[in-house]
Amino acid sequence: MSLADKVPQGGKAKLRVKVQRDAGWSQPVMLMFPCQPPGADVNMMEVPPEKSKVEVSFDVTASAAAGRWPLVAFGSAVINPSAQAGPFLVRV
Repeated sequence: MSLADKVPQGGKAKLRVKVQRDAGWSQPVMLMFPCQPPGADVNMMEVPPEKSKVEVSFDVTASAAAGRWPLVAFGSAVINPSAQAGPFLVRV
């Protein structure tokens, strides 16, 4: 799916998300979508250590407002169990 594609009201869509990990790091990454279009339902998803790409599916209600809306992805992971902080990039 291209971000320019239209998702019909009452429809479903799939979006491929790629996670880029630093060399030597292979922990799971939890994807969250804190900013969703009104009427869209995008669930959290875990990217397993052995994968770098996942397909995220989401539903759009029949009453969703028409228009162009941002969909923000946020990734988090345990980098060090004793210190759970650190910025990283998620490319959507």
